[in-house]
Amino acid sequence: MRKIIIIGECALQITFDGTAPVASAPHGVLLNAAAAIAASAQQVSLVSEIASDPVGDIILRYLNDAGVDTESVDRYTGGATQLHLLFSDGKSSRYGAYHDSGFTVVWPRINPGDILLFGGNYALDPRARTRLFDIVRYARERNAKVIYVPDFEPARVRNITHLMPAILENFEAADIAVTTSADLRAIFRAKDPDEAFRDHISFYTDTMYNLSHDGRLTIHSHASPDTLPTLFLTSPTPVALLSALTTVLLADNDSPEK
Repeated sequence: MRKIIIIGECALQITFDGTAPVASAPHGVLLNAAAAIAASAQQVSLVSEIASDPVGDIILRYLNDAGVDTESVDRYTGGATQLHLLFSDGKSSRYGAYHDSGFTVVWPRINPGDILLFGGNYALDPRARTRLFDIVRYARERNAKVIYVPDFEPARVRNITHLMPAILENFEAADIAVTTSADLRAIFRAKDPDEAFRDHISFYTDTMYNLSHDGRLTIHSHASPDTLPTLFLTSPTPVALLSALTTVLLADNDSPEK
């Protein structure tokens, strides 16, 4: 059975109303995509890290309840699982500490026809990126389909010149990119996804699926439109888009004529 491998950061978001915490939930597009895709009865393996602490226990339980394979989730000691604090004025802060030995995850088995998703902070931070990119290269060697999900944090815009070589290399390593218009504005200062794909991304990635701020899905590709799959989203979110896209790609790989 073909499977989906997702490499992404794990965090717990705590939402505040004024100074009072009012809600908590697992945070991150790739983390939540892993749970959503696994809950739809697909085989999903997550490559990530969480500390051996109560916050890590909450995230691990969430993943296990959804049916995600967590054999490649490193439970490290000597640190703290990432927290994302979201305040009522829209501002946010991150807290947490990884262990000092680097991104020491166990590689999952990758077979031809599998799908690998990667992105977020892991794809940019030197501590994790080298190891992550070794897995991405291996996936390409194994003829897996590779999808890059920038999930770019606005706070990183001030370092965009420094980050741009890694971002472009990520696009180049991918068969497909899944973006939001907020990603494209932050990274390329693009006024719309057509401009971003034409002037920047098309040199590196053949196909891009983009969600605008109002939830509109657009597809940008060198391929003929009639060769691209039709997607039906359950909600106008990146998680729903990734779930729909991976489901269609797996079904396409499993079709009798393939």
